[in-house]
Amino acid sequence: MKNKKTGIALGALGSVAVAVSLAVAFYVPRPMTGHASAELLQYIPEQADVLFSADLEQIRQTALYLAVERERKEQLSQALPELVQKTGIDPRTDLAQVAVATGFTPGPQGEPASVREGFLAVVKGRFDPARIGDLLTSHGAVSTTYRSHQVYLSLKGRQPIALCILSRSLLIFGSETNVQRALDVASGAGKSIQEDNQITDLRRNVDPEAQIWGVTSLEKLPSELPLRQGRPGPAPELQRQLIRSLQSLVGSLTVGDDLDLHLQGTAATAEDARLMVDTLKGALALARLNVKDPGLLELLRDVRIESSEQAMDLRIRVPGELVIRRSSQVFDRLR
Repeated sequence: MKNKKTGIALGALGSVAVAVSLAVAFYVPRPMTGHASAELLQYIPEQADVLFSADLEQIRQTALYLAVERERKEQLSQALPELVQKTGIDPRTDLAQVAVATGFTPGPQGEPASVREGFLAVVKGRFDPARIGDLLTSHGAVSTTYRSHQVYLSLKGRQPIALCILSRSLLIFGSETNVQRALDVASGAGKSIQEDNQITDLRRNVDPEAQIWGVTSLEKLPSELPLRQGRPGPAPELQRQLIRSLQSLVGSLTVGDDLDLHLQGTAATAEDARLMVDTLKGALALARLNVKDPGLLELLRDVRIESSEQAMDLRIRVPGELVIRRSSQVFDRLR
C-alpha cells in the first residue's frame, strides 16, 4: 500500500511539473527571469535524443490563456485546491519553466538504446524542499543520496521513479537512471545535451516566438520502434518506413490569440520527403471525411503541408475560440 501511495505522490508532483501546469497555469505571477533553453538544458545528459521545453511563465501571460482563465474560472477554483493540497505546488504561481528529455541512447556503460528508458524533467519554479520531502516520505518514499544530493525514490512499477530538489527554485524528476545522469552532469562527471552539436543545430530551427518547442534526432533512435495498431492512419510497416526515412523533427508551438503549430522534418532524400508529405496529405483527407464538428473541419482545411528538397513543413493554426470551447474537456479530466 505504501509503494502505491509513494507512486501516487511522486506521480502527482511529476505530472504537475510536466503536464498539469500546461493545462491549468493561467494566472500571471510575479516575473521570474531566465530561459529554459539556457538554464535548464545544462542538466539534460547528452544521451537524450528527444528534447522538449516549455516556458510556462510566458504562456500564462498570453491573451489566449487569460481568455481560458476567464471562461473556466469556476472549474479552476474547483480543480486547483486539491492539487495544491496533495503536492504543495500551486501551478498558478510556483512553476516557471520545464525541460523534458527522453529517448536516451547508449551511455558510457554501453546499455542498449531504448525509447522505454523513461524520461527526465528539469523544472524551474518556487519549491518548499521540506514540505515536498515530508509529503514523499509520509507516503513511503525512500530517501537516498547520490553525489551528495538527496534523492527520493519510489520502487513501484517496472522502473524506479526518482525526484531530487536541487534548490528552492529547481528540481529534477524522472527515472532513477536519468536523475542520476543529470546529477552526474551537474557534478561535472558527464556532458550536457548543450554540447551535442546535432541537437544544438536543430534548436536553431525553432520558431523564435515559440513558448513550447521540441526537437529530436531520429537517426540515433532504435530502428524497431513500438507502434500502435488498430488505429486510423498508415499501416504499421508503412509507419516504420516513414520514420526510418526521417532524420530529424523540429516542433514549435506559439501561443498568442491562437495556437500556431509548426513542424519541420528532414528526410534522408527528396523522394522520402515527398512520400512523407503525400502520406500526411492522404491522412488529412481521410480525417476531413470523418470529422463532423464544423470547427475541427475548418481547422483541418487550413492545415498546410509542403516539401522542398529533403525538408517537410507542416503548419496548423488552431483558432483561440476553438481552444476555449474545448478547454472544458481538459478541466473535466483533471477533476
